Amino acid sequence: MSADKKKLREMHWRDRYEYEARRQAAALDKLNERELLEKIHRGQIDRYFAIWRAIGVKGTIENAAMVLFSYLQRSPGDNQMLNRYHCSAALFNILGMPDRASENPLRKQVQWDHQGEEARQEALLTLRSIIDERLKGDEENPQV
Repeated sequence: MSADKKKLREMHWRDRYEYEARRQAAALDKLNERELLEKIHRGQIDRYFAIWRAIGVKGTIENAAMVLFSYLQRSPGDNQMLNRYHCSAALFNILGMPDRASENPLRKQVQWDHQGEEARQEALLTLRSIIDERLKGDEENPQV
């Protein structure tokens, strides 16, 4: 066993998790928007949620908004709760509505299903109208 692997095995679980999360984030930071979106589309979500931060920084409304929206729309259930949390953070950031503490009521509704999946899907319709509005605004004001 190499010295690096031995060192990793001897780390406290929290230290190892943070080490691996930083390593994963560094790898994802090297990818461009298209590559990140391909991974999300294929369901290649890392266990450290680093892909959401990376796309939240590099993503554009034109390319990333609907991919992230679709992920939120098709990811119900408790086992997807943390991915929805991080995905919605990325999407709201891309939309110019950053919310570090998850205090935005709409963000809460699209990421959590405390009021049931039907209510979450209804909130997603409101989010979709915001995305459509932003996309329409970009078409009316193209970047030169």
